[in-house]
Amino acid sequence: MTLKCVPCLLGSLAVIALGPPTVDAATYDLYYLGGQSNMDGYGNVADLPAELQGTVEGVMIFHGNPAPDSGPADGRGAWAELRPGHGAGYEHDGETPRYSDRFGVELTFARTLRELEPEARIALVKYSRGGTSIDRAAAGTFGCWDPDLPGDGDAGVNQYDHFLATVRNATVVRDIDGDGEADTLVPRGIVWMQGESDAAYTRSIAEQYGDHLRRLMDLVRAALRVDDLPVVVGRISDSGHDEEEGDGKVWNHGDVVRAAQASYVFRDRHAALVTSTDDYAYSDKWHYDSAGFMDLGREFATAIHRLRVTAASGVSDPDPRRYENEIAAFTEWDAKNGLPEAPVLFVGSSSIRHWSTASSFPGCEVLNRGFGGAQISDVLHYYREVVGRYHPSAIVVYAGDNDVWEGKSPSRILNDLETFVQTVRRDQPSAPIYFIAIKPSLRRWGFWKTMEETNALVRAWAESRDDVVYVDVATPMLEGGGPPPRELFVEDGLHLSERGYAVWDSVLGPHVATFCSAAAPE
Repeated sequence: MTLKCVPCLLGSLAVIALGPPTVDAATYDLYYLGGQSNMDGYGNVADLPAELQGTVEGVMIFHGNPAPDSGPADGRGAWAELRPGHGAGYEHDGETPRYSDRFGVELTFARTLRELEPEARIALVKYSRGGTSIDRAAAGTFGCWDPDLPGDGDAGVNQYDHFLATVRNATVVRDIDGDGEADTLVPRGIVWMQGESDAAYTRSIAEQYGDHLRRLMDLVRAALRVDDLPVVVGRISDSGHDEEEGDGKVWNHGDVVRAAQASYVFRDRHAALVTSTDDYAYSDKWHYDSAGFMDLGREFATAIHRLRVTAASGVSDPDPRRYENEIAAFTEWDAKNGLPEAPVLFVGSSSIRHWSTASSFPGCEVLNRGFGGAQISDVLHYYREVVGRYHPSAIVVYAGDNDVWEGKSPSRILNDLETFVQTVRRDQPSAPIYFIAIKPSLRRWGFWKTMEETNALVRAWAESRDDVVYVDVATPMLEGGGPPPRELFVEDGLHLSERGYAVWDSVLGPHVATFCSAAAPE
């Protein structure tokens, strides 16, 4: 009998939440991890650094047994503390797990979420199977996620049914951590890494991927009882190791599926796309290497955390694709000129872009990567292109001005800045970060109260850390009280004039001088 009757599953979820929690009961944030082989995980456990080798305290996982289409719905598993071995080759017979020598995104996903949300308890439900498609015409011998796919006999069981069975088996357990008290599971997000198989057959199959993905994610949301549950999709990529056809494409229609993934997240404001997969090395022609899986878990966690923050604030991030041309110009410049060695990196919005940083700090190796009217969300989206590739000695950031203008709250802005620092620290563990205060301006003087509140939050947070510095350019711009002097701005009353930048030079100069031979500006 098929398990496609979602109300049957919903009843099991409801059992977990019945009644008030007892003193020792725990509430867990629940995340579903699904897809095909790059969600299974082909990282080698032997490659994990020491800090990732043990169990992850406060994180439980229910890993459903991967099964082929047809036959009874499976989903066998048991709750256990997260540890390495939940990659490709993991099996569960309903009684005992058989851990593999592989790992997937689950390890760094959970650890990064714990860093971003230190008080949270995390529960992962994982069900994925290598080679599976959404389109039934691309199922091959691996299986298909199409809920309406007919199966052998009357069963009609496919990957979606195995997912439902996994979630049902996971959520009927009242005490997932074994402490004797019933626990509460609160669905918080979906992480999906799949699409390669749908890109491998015909163009017509690939062209239908967007519709199929949207429907499947809505059904997964329905199964978890949250209509707008955040969804993070990993963009498929291609190793280029095509020995058979010689066209350099393992996935012949990968570009079509990639475009469909981008279109899906563009239309669904509760979805995000992780694109770091383009930078990963491969262990074979299909699967990322160990470093790739470690990074992908971190990227998934950061993306889903930001979706949750966005939903809580009620203000959506703007579409970062509006800056694609500017980012492409940076990439082209780097290709022609090479990457500077340990520069002082300036990044952020147009107040950085218009700043003649090379002239302001002569004799210092500086690199300016300001763009457009960027918000912090844009800097995070293009982090690899504007920060990650440069290995700077120090990072100077100006962002938040446009965020306030677009209605984001001070706490939302601080959270985004905290996420930025967390992201930097993954690959730049020691570079100091300087946050320039949001400037007062004539054009946005009506927003100054909110900007001032934001500055106060950022200052207090920076002072609690030893690797972040708050640079107060606002106070010297308001020496006369009231709105800042007109001569500090160009005609638009928003962007700084030479005199305005001279104020910034004088405040930031002593900090920059620490990292280069230039003397502080007069």
